Amino acid sequence: MSRTRFASVALFVLALASAGGARAQCPAPTTDPDAPTAVSCFDQDVDFHDAFAAIPSVTLDSGWVPASSPLQVRFALYVMAETAVDMGGTVVTSWPTTPRMRALSVAVPGRPGTGRLAMAYGIELVAQVRIHVSVAGVPYDWEGDIPIPGGIPTDLRLVGETTFDPFVLPDVMPRPIMVSDVTDSVPIVSVGIGSLAGGSIAGIDGGFELSARGMLTTTYQTQRIDIERALSPIIAEGAWVALPPESSADGFGASQDVAVLPHGVIGYDGVITLRPALYVTLLGHRWDLIALDVPLRVVDASTNTDFEPAIVHVPLPDVRLAPDEIDLGSLRVGELADGSIEVINDGEAELIVSLVDPGHDLTAMPSSMTIPPRSGRAMTIQYAPTAPEMLSTLVSLATNDPDSPLVSFRVLAIADAPLTPDAGPGDGGARSDAAIRTPPSTAGGCGCHAGGRSGSGGALLGLTLVAFVVARLRRRPVTSRS
Repeated sequence: MSRTRFASVALFVLALASAGGARAQCPAPTTDPDAPTAVSCFDQDVDFHDAFAAIPSVTLDSGWVPASSPLQVRFALYVMAETAVDMGGTVVTSWPTTPRMRALSVAVPGRPGTGRLAMAYGIELVAQVRIHVSVAGVPYDWEGDIPIPGGIPTDLRLVGETTFDPFVLPDVMPRPIMVSDVTDSVPIVSVGIGSLAGGSIAGIDGGFELSARGMLTTTYQTQRIDIERALSPIIAEGAWVALPPESSADGFGASQDVAVLPHGVIGYDGVITLRPALYVTLLGHRWDLIALDVPLRVVDASTNTDFEPAIVHVPLPDVRLAPDEIDLGSLRVGELADGSIEVINDGEAELIVSLVDPGHDLTAMPSSMTIPPRSGRAMTIQYAPTAPEMLSTLVSLATNDPDSPLVSFRVLAIADAPLTPDAGPGDGGARSDAAIRTPPSTAGGCGCHAGGRSGSGGALLGLTLVAFVVARLRRRPVTSRS
């Protein structure tokens, strides 16, 4: 890749898209000449996980003890306070050939169904008994809960889990993702009617009760996704992520390590609902005179997620030409000369090159080719001039290198006019344009003297020999030079 002539400012275009169907694909070619056409792309799946624990989870379980006994007991205590978020996406990196936009475009659509939001808060007590005995040859099996003295609630858990399609970005609905759970109602106070009225009423009973239940709702939503080079910080503004020009003078090179980092918010909404009730009972029937639900919000908070960045290694093509100039020397119009240039791929992805019409009677063999990573291939340049000219032109190759969508090399040559045919015997029927013709005698004679060789006849023979040698030299075949 040319580091001086085609150095580019690296620009990452961040396309934020939610999952909504099939796996992400490379952008399709476009017929718009002003739009970049993606000729190469690379995709890789990435996964993100964040688990936030307010307190360390506690799991104590004795199991059934003693083992192999006909009478077994089990005691367990679970204390939990954790929220977990999982998401999966696909990083699709593509690059165009439009010289006006030498860039890597990075899209991060989510993978459908890979999102998970889970919460687990509260306490659970387990006290169980298991009996396996035989009486008079008849087996008896029973298993159940042991009542906790004092009426202590055994299950105060708030547990929930849901799946979703990542990434729940601002333009996606529904937003946020939500999961909720409610505990059983827990009695707090129970006072008989006799205590309230100062004495019992014959045939009527009742009282006052106060119970409570808890509810917790946990939400998640993604605020943004950062894409940056893994080895250097970047500047992010909205949906665009740009690398400062001073740190990208050498272009993208053979590959890029891209870091992808979602930023989201987990929200908590906790409510305790108190239910005071005044009731009476008569002949086994109960009437609630007053029953109210009084919600009290006890938690209303949010916290940022802390996902680990996913690093994606993107292989790229990286073009280099050797040499950058071909001198074909001198040749006649109608003759053919050729030279070669090596197209080298220093990158980690396949390099695709094709000849841009060079004009000037120039062609290439082959005119397009695909070069594997870390290798090179020769391209032969042929020149068959149709008119005299001093050739000095740049020949361009279109490539799929994101740094150098167009590379060039110079071709030099001199094309002379062809030799003209002549019927004279001196050079076998052809003489050069530089041949000197002997003028006829001014007296109208033959230009010679009888009985001997004149001085003018010797000069004519000498000039004819010189013309013959020059013509032979100029008709020597042209050798190829690269």
